[in-house]
Amino acid sequence: MLTSKIEAADGPSVVVGFSAGASAAWKSLGMLNNTNTVHFIGFYPSQIRYHLDVCPQFPVSLIFPAFESHFEIDEVIKSLSTKPKVYTLKTDFNHGFMNPLSSEYSANVACYYFDILYQASLLMNVEDCRRRLGDI
Repeated sequence: MLTSKIEAADGPSVVVGFSAGASAAWKSLGMLNNTNTVHFIGFYPSQIRYHLDVCPQFPVSLIFPAFESHFEIDEVIKSLSTKPKVYTLKTDFNHGFMNPLSSEYSANVACYYFDILYQASLLMNVEDCRRRLGDI
C-alpha cells in the first residue's frame, strides 16, 4: 500500500519517514516502478538492517542515532555505503530525538531538523539538503 501511495504522488515529491515509517518507506523503494520521488529522508530507520538488499533509484538520506541496542549501526552504515545514491549520517543523538513522546526527545535537535523539513525547495536540492542535515 505504501508503494502505491508513493507512486501516486502528483508531481515531484520528497518522502520523509521516522523509525518504523522510515523502514517501511525504505522497503518500498525496492518496489517502485515509475515515481516522481526526488528524495527520501529517513530518520532512525532501524529495521532497514533486515532489508540491505534494496537499491534505490533516487537519492536517499538516512539519519541514524548514535546508538541502537539491537544492532551495530556502523555495520549497517558500512553496508549502505556501497549504494551509490545512499547518504548516511550517524548523529550524536538517540533513537526518538525528533519525537516529543520519546524519552530521547531533544527539542533543539527536532527544531533544527524540522526547520529543514519545512523548506520544500531545500529538500528538492539533495546536495544542499544533505549538507544541512549534517551541519548539526
